[in-house]
Order: sequence, then structure tokens, then C-alpha cells
Amino acid sequence: SSRCVGVSLEGFSPDKVQYKVQLPIGTETLPAITVKQGDEYQTVSIVTGGLNGTTRITVTAGNGETMVYQITFSVLKATNNTLRMITLDGVDLEGFNPEVDEYTINLPMGTTKQPEVGWTPNDEYQTISVRKGTAITDDVKITVRPQSGTSRTYTLHFTLEVSGNTALTMIYLGGDSLQGFHADTLHYTDTLPAGVSEIPKVTYTKGDETQKVFAIAEGYVYSLTVTAPSGAKRTYTITF
Repeated sequence: SSRCVGVSLEGFSPDKVQYKVQLPIGTETLPAITVKQGDEYQTVSIVTGGLNGTTRITVTAGNGETMVYQITFSVLKATNNTLRMITLDGVDLEGFNPEVDEYTINLPMGTTKQPEVGWTPNDEYQTISVRKGTAITDDVKITVRPQSGTSRTYTLHFTLEVSGNTALTMIYLGGDSLQGFHADTLHYTDTLPAGVSEIPKVTYTKGDETQKVFAIAEGYVYSLTVTAPSGAKRTYTITF
């Protein structure tokens, strides 16, 4: 063409034959290449090499001499490996920072299902995969692979809050409620009737069905050690 259309090739000099041009991320079509001839007797041939290749422009002068200009094109690739946001059941993850890879989420006591983990990518060129287990406290790993460069993995650690209740609701002696019982009172004294040498049967009502109770009698001292799922303990003693 005898007219120059579009943007001039940056750094062009008639005597420089090799050029490198980086195309924007996401470019799918090679830009149209036009030339302005040095004179009307030249013959110009353009053989394109594609988006990530070398285009050759052969200029043949009127006397038959040739010069070949080479333009090597390459499309820039997206390198962002961060997420814009992570969500739990559609709610933004509290404290999320794209540059922070690990989070601990404490689930309330009684939760029976792990929240649904979602995310918002930072660009359309990312490939995102997720790995998760079946248990409510299994980790969830979200791996973000950019178009080019290293990937990043976000890890969500889930913990389930457990009961710390170590209190009994009632203690019974021989089937009767222990006189003066209060959940926070730990030590009791019971006087056996004259002539009775065997302590009565000690039973109890748990304050939480998940508690574990260990009972032991040593002489005339009976102890009940209550362990909550959290590991907290308290011991009630009854001295007969």
C-alpha cells in the first residue's frame, strides 16, 4: 500500500530489519500490517507468522535487490494468581486478603454442614480448581493457575466449636436428689444413718449428652469427674 494506516511501528528505522512487538493480553487477531514504500518501483511481499511468530516483509527494489524486515509478535500473558474474594455461603470471608494464603474458620457448635465455598477470580484467564474432603472439618484448598507463571493455593482450615460444659444437672443418692446440690458446688458431705456401712448408689444427670463422666469410690469418698468435649474437666466429691 502506498499509504500508512494505523499506528506506526515503534522504533522503526529503514535500515533496522528486526523488531519485537508485544500484543496486549487476550489479543486473538494479528493487527493488520500496512507499509509505506520507499518508492513506486518497489515490490512488497508480507508473509505473516501468526500471533506468536515472526512476520516477514520482503521488499524488492526496482533493480532486484531485496531487504527482509522481520517483526516477531508475542501476546502478553496474564500472570495474576490471586483471587478477588473468597465467600462462605455467599458471604465474603472475613479478613480476606488476596496475598494471604491460609485462613481458619471456626464453625459454631451444632453446625452439621461445611459452608459452601465460592470465589471471585481476578481475571478471565485464570484456571481455578478446588479440593475438599467430606468431613465438616476437612480443609478446602483453592488453587489459582494464571495464564503464565506460578500458581497460588488458598487453604481454608475449618474447626468445629465443641461444648465446654462440665456441669452436671443433678446428683442422686439412692435415687433421691442430693440435698443442697448446685452445679457449681463441687464438694458435699452426706451423713449415713446409724449402723449403715455401705454407701448408697450414686447416679447423676448430665448437663450435656456429649459429656463423659468417670466415677470412683475410695472408702467413704465418692468422686465424679466430668469431661466436656472441649477437654475441660470438673470433679464433684461426696464424702459419706
